[in-house]
Amino acid sequence: MNTLHKIIIVCVLFVIGCGSVYTRAYTYKDPMFASRSLKKVMVFANTDNLQDRDKIENKFIKYIASRNYDCLVVKSTDIVLPTRTYTEIELKQLLKLFSFRKTFQK
Repeated sequence: MNTLHKIIIVCVLFVIGCGSVYTRAYTYKDPMFASRSLKKVMVFANTDNLQDRDKIENKFIKYIASRNYDCLVVKSTDIVLPTRTYTEIELKQLLKLFSFRKTFQK
């Protein structure tokens, strides 16, 4: 078998392998939250690199602003300073001070 035949076989196998991918996506809307809306959102990028964190948070804020949602969107670094360490109680108090009532746990 010459090299050309080998290349053709590899290409055919590649096309067959890549062509058989099937994805089915669907969404679910929780009935308890269907009528609720967010008034204030804090965007938090979980990374240690402050430059990346700032870029990611800014991109999310720009995306949300471009969608014209009726809510205030802020970067986490505007509220939770990255140079400080907070206890869980201090963090909850700080978020409550800026009117972020609900926080989600892992």
